[in-house]
Amino acid sequence: MRNTIQIAILAVSTILISCNSGYKKYSRIEFPAYYDTVKNSGIDYVVDEMVMSHNGIQLIDTIDFKNQKIDLNKQPKYGEYAKSSLDGYRWPKDSIQIQILIDTSRIISTKDNRISYVVPPPPPITPSILKEIDSILNINNQEDSIESSNVKQKNEQEKTDSWVNNYPVFIVNYTDTIISLTYEDISGFKMVQEAKDSIGTWKPIQYWHWNWCGNAYSSIDLKPKYFALTRTPKFTGEYRTKLRLKMRFFNKTYYSNEFNGRINYSQFEYPERFNVYNERERNYMLLIE
Repeated sequence: MRNTIQIAILAVSTILISCNSGYKKYSRIEFPAYYDTVKNSGIDYVVDEMVMSHNGIQLIDTIDFKNQKIDLNKQPKYGEYAKSSLDGYRWPKDSIQIQILIDTSRIISTKDNRISYVVPPPPPITPSILKEIDSILNINNQEDSIESSNVKQKNEQEKTDSWVNNYPVFIVNYTDTIISLTYEDISGFKMVQEAKDSIGTWKPIQYWHWNWCGNAYSSIDLKPKYFALTRTPKFTGEYRTKLRLKMRFFNKTYYSNEFNGRINYSQFEYPERFNVYNERERNYMLLIE
């Protein structure tokens, strides 16, 4: 009887050690070495509402982190990795194994500030809008229009000149076949950041851009044991919480490793421009099943 109890305790201990080892292995990922060809220090993103995601492709390579050194600022040529949406979207024969890894120990500084705003679809033409267009084109307002345009351009230039901080993100394909990840011209990979609210519920703080033009969609092919390098913004604010990335692929959801960070609590709020979308469209942009 005593031997039976000892064996049972040993079995349970082995299971617990195995589970903890797996967790430690995931939480202590050995990322590749990096070099930074820009070497500019940036600032963390400060926003007061939910913003658009921008997960642009930077690199595709085989996964060999121990022996790799990656340029954090490498930018691919336009269309280097993207394929036409008609050529992609292969369905893997085996179960899909994707891992999303965020390296919070390193920063990618970029001038990319496109997460903050996306132009909503144009409103329907009405008599009031036609009247407004006529007033804008009125020659008496030409000088005011030029001055306003110059101020706007200056503000945009100042906004572009500021460097901002992002974390490197690796999307790794552990499947035995090629997978084709959805890619959109503005938001990139179908992925958004989530954070825990005050009651511990995961909620999106970004939305994925739904492009009204079908030509804006393509796919990124990942061979087995290959990764795609992208980035995600490093936010800051008054609210300390846990964050993660959420990705949708063929009606399945994949999550990254969690990390500690700060945001503004108002980032859980939908932006006003969401009013032009119906509930189904909003859920699609928020990657809600």
